[in-house]
Amino acid sequence: MMEQRWSFVDTHSGDVISTVETPGKIDTGRFSPDGSQFAFLAAINRSDSTAGTIHVADVQSGEYIQIAPDTEQHIRTFEWHDGQILALAHVRQDSAWVVYTPEGEEVSREAHGGYVAHSLSLDGDSGQIAFVADSPSHPRDVYVARPGEAPARWADLNPWLANRTLGEQRVVRWTARDGVEVEGVLITPRGETPENGWPMIAVVHGGPEAHDHNGWLTGYSRPGQIGAGEGFAVFYPNYRGSTGRGFAFIELDHLNPPGEEFEDIVDGVGYLANQGVIDPARVGITGGSYGGFASAWGATVASEHFAASVPFVALTDLVSFMGNTDIPVEMVDVHFIHYPWENWEWYFEHSPIMHAHGSTTPTLVMHGEVDTRVAPSQGYILYRYLKLAGEAPVRLVTYPGEGHGLRNAAAQFDYAHRLMGWMRHYLQGPGGEIPSSELDYDALLAAD
Repeated sequence: MMEQRWSFVDTHSGDVISTVETPGKIDTGRFSPDGSQFAFLAAINRSDSTAGTIHVADVQSGEYIQIAPDTEQHIRTFEWHDGQILALAHVRQDSAWVVYTPEGEEVSREAHGGYVAHSLSLDGDSGQIAFVADSPSHPRDVYVARPGEAPARWADLNPWLANRTLGEQRVVRWTARDGVEVEGVLITPRGETPENGWPMIAVVHGGPEAHDHNGWLTGYSRPGQIGAGEGFAVFYPNYRGSTGRGFAFIELDHLNPPGEEFEDIVDGVGYLANQGVIDPARVGITGGSYGGFASAWGATVASEHFAASVPFVALTDLVSFMGNTDIPVEMVDVHFIHYPWENWEWYFEHSPIMHAHGSTTPTLVMHGEVDTRVAPSQGYILYRYLKLAGEAPVRLVTYPGEGHGLRNAAAQFDYAHRLMGWMRHYLQGPGGEIPSSELDYDALLAAD
C-alpha cells in the first residue's frame, strides 16, 4: 500500500526506462494519447491518507508534477481527452467534472446537481460520457451524457422506491469547538419534528480516508432511509480526516485519533440538539472499522453523550491492533505517525478499552470472525472490558467466515436487524434490560 511505484518498461529489451518516485500511496494511471506522458492518482506526500491528487509524469525521465494539490477536493478517476484531462472530483459532499491541462491549469469546472457521480467512462470519438451515480432518492444507476446535452439517467434498478416515502435529506454544517468548520449529511423523517426532537443514530464512516456524500446512504450497516422510516434522524458526520476537502483537512486528524475527530462528532450532535432537531438524551452511534473505533469511543470515553452504541469491526486496543493488523505501516505513516515503542502511553490513552470503567452506554459489539484488517480479538476485548468494568448491558455477535465487512446476504440481513433492534430498544423503547438475542427470521422475511 505504501511502497508501490509506477515504472515504465521497454517491452522489447525489458529495460526500465524510468521510475516515478512518488512518496506515498498510488492509484490508477493512464497514458496520454501520444504515449509521452502518464497521468495517475497518488498521495501528495507520505502522510497523505488517500491517493486523490492527479500527477502527470514524463515517461522518459520519470519527473512529475502534482495538479491542484491545494484544492479542496479529491479526484476519484479521470480520462485523457483532446490532450487534456477530464477528472471526476468529489468536493465536500458533492461531485463535479473538472478539466485540466497536462501542465496543471484548470480549464473548466462543472458541479453536479441532484446526483453524486462515482465513476467515469469516456468515448474518445463521440465525447459521450457514461458514469454511475446516486442521489438522495435512489441508489447507484447508470447515466450517460452526450456533448451539449444534460446527463440522462439510463437505468432505474430500484423502481419499487417510487412507492416509498423517503425521509428528507440535507447537508448540515457546524463549527467545532476549536473553530474548524465541519459538515455532514442528515436524514430526518417526514412530518413535524417532535417537541423534544427526533431520536438519532450517528453513523460514522470508516477510513478515516472516506466521506459520506449527499447521495444514497442506506445499506445493511448504514440505516439511512430505513432509520428515517422508523422515526429516527440519521446523521453522517464528515469529521476532520475525511476526504472531499483536500489534504489540509485530512492532515487535521494526524497524531490525535480519535481526539478532535471525535469531538467533531460530539459537536455535530450538540449543534443538532441546539437546533431542536434531535433529542440529545436519545442518541446512538454506530460505524465500522474506523467508524467502529469512534463507536467504541462513544461507548467509553464519551458515554454520557450516547444512549446506545453498535461498534462493528472496531479498533478497541491499539497496542494489540498494531500486532494483528495487515496494514501497520500505513496506520503509522498516515494516521498514528509514531510506532507503539516510541510512545506506549499514547497508544494506551487512545484505546477505548482503557476507558471502559463506568460506561453507561448499552453496547452491541459485532465482528467478522476472519477479519485480517481488524482482528476479531478487538471485538472480544471490548466486550470483556465492558462486561467487567462497565455499568450497562453489552452483547457480542460474531459472523463465521466474514472479514472486514459482511459479504454474505444472510449475515447482512442478520446484522441490519440486530442493529436496528438495538437502537429501537434503547432510543425509542423501554431500554433497561438487554433485549432477546433471538431473531424471528420467518417473521422478518415475511415482512413487507
